[in-house]
Amino acid sequence: MPTDSPNVYVFGPFLLDLRERRLLCDRAPVDVPPKVFDALALLLECAGQLVTKDDFFARLWPRSVVSETNLNKIIWQVRRALSDERGAYVQTVPKRGYRFVGDVQTQDGDAASAHSTPSLPPATDTREPVEQEAPNPANTSDEMAARVDAGAVAGRASWAARYRRAMLVGLPALLAMYFVAVPVLSRRQPAPYAASPTAVSTAPSVAPATTSSLIVLPFRTSGGDAADRAFTDSLGEELIALLARIDGLHVVAPPSAGFGPNGENSLAATARRLGIRYAIEGSAWRESDQLRATVRLVEIASAEVLWSESFERVGSESRALERDVAQAVATALALKLSVGMQNELARRDDAQWYRRYLQARHGLRRDVAQWKQTVADFRALIADAPTYARAHSGLALALTQPSYADEAQARKMRVEAEAHAQIALKLDPALADPYAVLADAKCRNAEWESCIALTRHALELAPADTTLRTWYARRLTTLGYVEQALAEMETAYSYDPFSVEVAFMLAHTLDTLGRHEDAARYYSNVVPKKQTALWFNAVWRNELKEARKCVVDDPRWRDSYLAILDALENPSLWPAARARIRAAERPDDGQSNWGRVFDPRPDIPGDIAMLEQVWRKGASSMSSMLWNPELANHRRHAAFGDYLRRTGIIEYWRAHSWPQQCRPAGEAAACD
Repeated sequence: MPTDSPNVYVFGPFLLDLRERRLLCDRAPVDVPPKVFDALALLLECAGQLVTKDDFFARLWPRSVVSETNLNKIIWQVRRALSDERGAYVQTVPKRGYRFVGDVQTQDGDAASAHSTPSLPPATDTREPVEQEAPNPANTSDEMAARVDAGAVAGRASWAARYRRAMLVGLPALLAMYFVAVPVLSRRQPAPYAASPTAVSTAPSVAPATTSSLIVLPFRTSGGDAADRAFTDSLGEELIALLARIDGLHVVAPPSAGFGPNGENSLAATARRLGIRYAIEGSAWRESDQLRATVRLVEIASAEVLWSESFERVGSESRALERDVAQAVATALALKLSVGMQNELARRDDAQWYRRYLQARHGLRRDVAQWKQTVADFRALIADAPTYARAHSGLALALTQPSYADEAQARKMRVEAEAHAQIALKLDPALADPYAVLADAKCRNAEWESCIALTRHALELAPADTTLRTWYARRLTTLGYVEQALAEMETAYSYDPFSVEVAFMLAHTLDTLGRHEDAARYYSNVVPKKQTALWFNAVWRNELKEARKCVVDDPRWRDSYLAILDALENPSLWPAARARIRAAERPDDGQSNWGRVFDPRPDIPGDIAMLEQVWRKGASSMSSMLWNPELANHRRHAAFGDYLRRTGIIEYWRAHSWPQQCRPAGEAAACD
């Protein structure tokens, strides 16, 4: 850390004067709290260098132990003061700290840093926004916003009564509150992230046995009650998320079907194959208002028990159990906990609310019936605990499931999801899911700076969340950064090599790169519900007989896909295939036939418009076909250049970096 620092730093339109303790922007004073000023001063003193979180804690809170949430808030306020939504000045270094990356000059004019990320003027946005339901001004209500701020003076029963009265007003009141709250929150909490499309994690695709690699096995439960099973499953998921934040520990999720007693599917064989050294196993059960658990840390190869303990918690304090296990694992494996992680372990959750949150979350991303129950459970939890951030976060995430609703209903759900995400962040800015929900809206509207940056920040907070990492990979692919997307999916696979969704998206990304044989090996782990992707992979590999075996069952599409295969074998049949393709497409629901891309006389503008709508709706990853080697002619067409300009993708490339397939060509792009 520097010991001698100049008194004045100049960067962009800003001037920071240490002696006078003032910040100016275009010679006008900028009002910042003392700790925000000190944080910015520390960043400028170390311009171009990493400032760790511990450095910030030592400078800002030398005699106190505080949560990382405090530091997050300070950095947000720094970015807000600098209007740094694009990350032109302050860059997040995942899991480590922050770096000042702008050009800095000291009072004598000497350059203090050679690292620069130019600040671009805001471009005029000519893109059409995603359609959203407008709030009804007549139903505007501040009541739900007031519930968030008055928690210290109102009891739980009073909060519940207020919430139920507010909900009688209906969804329009919530939407109105959202559109009032979002501008305020965006001013108070600017995006705490960097927007560069780089990999968030460098975790290996297979963890070497010499590292602290660990698998968390599903907790056994003594009863057959579905609620107990849901509780223990979610307990394991949350423990994985917490352990993954310990530096030097690589955590792997277990297969849902468990391990076999012997052979290739045994725990020992799987550990050797994936380089997993340790396992956490145990049992947990509830008795009345008590949580009992027995947990062990085992070295898999030797079967040696490194640590074992029994727990008994009053009030179902499952969060306390997670903290105790994480601390014990770190101690047993001689891993040093950062100050930030120590503060995270010191956080407290209301035991009853956290138990209900775990049970509700268990139904996410499952079938429609469970999803509906999850939404209902989160709404009930919010009614009883309106200031509980996780409840709002969980509901926000549940409402971003467009495949469970028609498009009109999905739009309403997404607007409500954003409202709850904003409330969750106001209550607890350290939660990851709300950032992912807000990123979803930005991505659909082609607001790429915020889309990528919000998603990356969510991953910084939850590095082992493979769903968030899969979302990030999809967004990178849409932008043409397919190699980076592959790196993200390999990281996701290292965290959860047994997940069907992860294997599918990894295979899909390999397909997009033209590595179809490699993709086929991962598709072998994908259940038949992914028939469309399996069909495309077989066609890309020219295995048409194999493709016939995995034609979709849906009668709406089946005939057209079979007709395409017939035409690929006999080109004279393409007129009949085109008729089948058109017959399957219905203007009323806007669904197009993806198989049309194989037509030797393609409607390229129509194909591009079709695939654009796929990622705007967020219902599929098939829009990545735009980057397949087989669609190179599509990328050379003028319509593709129009697409890049219309969606702001070329603007993003100019501000960051160009993908491998494209290069600048005057004001346009040339893509192969």
